[in-house]
Amino acid sequence: MPTEEVVKLYKSCFLTAGSNKLIFWGTAQHLKHCMIQPKYNEKQKYFEFPLFPSVIDHLKIVVPNIQIDERLLSYTTELKSRFEQFESLKSSQDYGDLSDVGLKPVDLYPHQKISSKINELFPRMLCLDEMGLGKTLVAIRTALYRKLHCDNKRCLIICPNSIKLTVWAKEISNRTHMGYCVPTGTSKRREKLIKQFLTFNTVNPDYYFMVINFKMASKFLDLLKEFVDGQMLIIDESQYMKNLASQRTKAIFKLEPKYVLSMTGTPFHNHLEDIFSLAEFVWPLIFGGSFTYFKDQYCVESSIEIPVKTKNSKHRTIRKKVIRGYKNTDNLREKLELISYRRTKKDVLDLPEKTYENRLINMTTEQWKHYEAMCKQCYVLIEQTNEDEIESVANGILAKMLRLSQIADGYLTDFADKSRSYWIEKGGKLVELDELLEQIVDGYGQKVVIWSRFVEVIRFLSERYAQKYGAVAIHGGVATQQRADIVDQFQTDSNTKVFLAQIQSCGVGMTLHSACYEIFYDKCFIPSSSIIQAEDRCHRIGMGDKCTIISLIAQGTVDEHWEEILSSKLSAADEILFDDKAEQRSKAEEIQPRFSKNITKEQLLNLIKIGQKGGV
Repeated sequence: MPTEEVVKLYKSCFLTAGSNKLIFWGTAQHLKHCMIQPKYNEKQKYFEFPLFPSVIDHLKIVVPNIQIDERLLSYTTELKSRFEQFESLKSSQDYGDLSDVGLKPVDLYPHQKISSKINELFPRMLCLDEMGLGKTLVAIRTALYRKLHCDNKRCLIICPNSIKLTVWAKEISNRTHMGYCVPTGTSKRREKLIKQFLTFNTVNPDYYFMVINFKMASKFLDLLKEFVDGQMLIIDESQYMKNLASQRTKAIFKLEPKYVLSMTGTPFHNHLEDIFSLAEFVWPLIFGGSFTYFKDQYCVESSIEIPVKTKNSKHRTIRKKVIRGYKNTDNLREKLELISYRRTKKDVLDLPEKTYENRLINMTTEQWKHYEAMCKQCYVLIEQTNEDEIESVANGILAKMLRLSQIADGYLTDFADKSRSYWIEKGGKLVELDELLEQIVDGYGQKVVIWSRFVEVIRFLSERYAQKYGAVAIHGGVATQQRADIVDQFQTDSNTKVFLAQIQSCGVGMTLHSACYEIFYDKCFIPSSSIIQAEDRCHRIGMGDKCTIISLIAQGTVDEHWEEILSSKLSAADEILFDDKAEQRSKAEEIQPRFSKNITKEQLLNLIKIGQKGGV
């Protein structure tokens, strides 16, 4: 590789490949006609580009005297061939023969075989397949392929805490003959288990998989860097690393695996910019390596003034830029398609369609009394806040509004005095749920999954239906080690008819397809993507009957207004994830976020408006 002294001659420039990126030794003057944004490495004194054949071809044109590493030239030919195969596989049903990698006998679906072939093409890949398409099994097969054909020694899996045992440990055990470790217990015990596994792996390469949650990625960073250095990393539900400022995202970016498979069915929870960190980790510099550059290219920003209090109680304002919409989405989609693939269940599976049903519920007179009193409190709080202050206090207001959702559920509480919490036994939703379960379980002989965002609701309902329906439950307070057994009981025990699930704790990874009925007791202030994830715990591979999804909506309340938001907002993700609708939109058109993070005063007041009501 040329030295900085060579570059200083201003006569020579050199292009070679580094770690998952192109390295250009030269000056800014050499790149004055370059149309691709490079990143300058201050420490090493060279420019970095994403590792694409098109970038190399472009540099050949705009830098006439460029010298190219011979090894890079031969690799470019191979890389072009891989991209051609990639495009062919994404639009084909002909996947060819799959090699035996030591997976226990299993019949893969055609789309899983295609995924496996795609994953073999590139050392780093972003899988955006919709939930319920069997990504876990494909990822395990890919890891076994790397072990057999690429001399990979270890595989680290990072996933949400709730699915370490219920999904990954179970699938590894059922599908492979490999040893695995899921570090649990105290911090010292987890550290000891990681070290032990490294020792075991050195002696016996069949100790291959280790499964951790995202929090452990930052807590045991040094050990994990040793574990995954030059090895394989699988990231499941990688939308968890969307926040560049979070400790887990920073930690993951410090890992240096050779092979990466990142998976998520919902890359944009609410905001298009969430894709930046996911894509940059899988394929460095695809968006220039700079979030500022990404925003300049794809985000529409405006400034707002936010009032703040100083130590001496004086008021002042600060100006802050906020994202109001998006632009150049066609270009963004084209880049994303270079490093990722996505299929939906509608595309590749013959699953029964989802059937949706909304049940409008009347609250009791007692519920309305409490609901209207709380609405007045919220109204006063919002009215006293001017438009510019709304963003800074929105979270506090929305947190207070959660009480409205609880009241609509029939659960009354004084947050300052938990002893005053109680249920309205004849609340509209509770009565309706009793009748639905009698119809579905007693009448049809079917199992049911009931969803809520509140732990109190899950606990109360699980106790209510424990004896009659053998109800089991998982919420944030249930230990991770117990969750796999609870899921297995619901899936296999004919006497366990009802599964109570907290949306935040069970919305990813779990398979609950023994039920074909799902009931949402509440949805308020849960993103639409999380609702879809929850729905797809049942609507997935292995499901037999059609999936019926019932939402209980307290009429005239925040329930109804939030349901309107969920059903009416256009998802920004649909515009990017290779959706046909995107072709119908103007390239110059700006699209808006699904849920504006800059919530307005009017939107908040609309959420607490009281519509038609009926006391019972």
